[in-house]
Amino acid sequence: MRKYFLCIISAIFFAVVLTGCEFGTKEVVKTTGIEKIKSDKVLRVGVDTEDFPPFAMHTGGNLVGFDIDICYNIAKKMGVKLKIKEIPFTKILPALENGDIDLGIAAFTITPKRNMDVLFSQPYIVGGQALLIDKSLKDKIFSYRDINSTSYVVAYNKGTTAEDAAKKFMPDARFKEVKSDLN
Repeated sequence: MRKYFLCIISAIFFAVVLTGCEFGTKEVVKTTGIEKIKSDKVLRVGVDTEDFPPFAMHTGGNLVGFDIDICYNIAKKMGVKLKIKEIPFTKILPALENGDIDLGIAAFTITPKRNMDVLFSQPYIVGGQALLIDKSLKDKIFSYRDINSTSYVVAYNKGTTAEDAAKKFMPDARFKEVKSDLN
């Protein structure tokens, strides 16, 4: 009797599982990435809103520059229209992650954390970090170590690797967030 009971329970279990598999699933087709760009026929690109010559700047009411030229060429090669969305630098990666844009272009430094969140292209320019000091300090400051003191104020752009580097290598300095590289 017990064997008979287990067979019935097993049969019911498999019937429920198979029924659930057949009727409970629905194929969802979601286009992402290149397929979405091609189907929409639009490449949505997030570009930093601050002028950053020669990469992106406003001239005569138009956004021009090296980054902008790259975007137009990508869209042309894909056979789609280009839609540029001006976004503050700190919001480009979140906009990309949320699907608000298809591509972000700016002077991004590829970091391990950023690389875990988004896919980077091959770099098309290589840069680094540098400190600019007042010329009156040229005989006092020879290294970033000399600035690691409450006597100095270090300015940086929020959300950039310059901010990370300043706070990591000069933790004793005072800090000031500035709006752009041009201030």
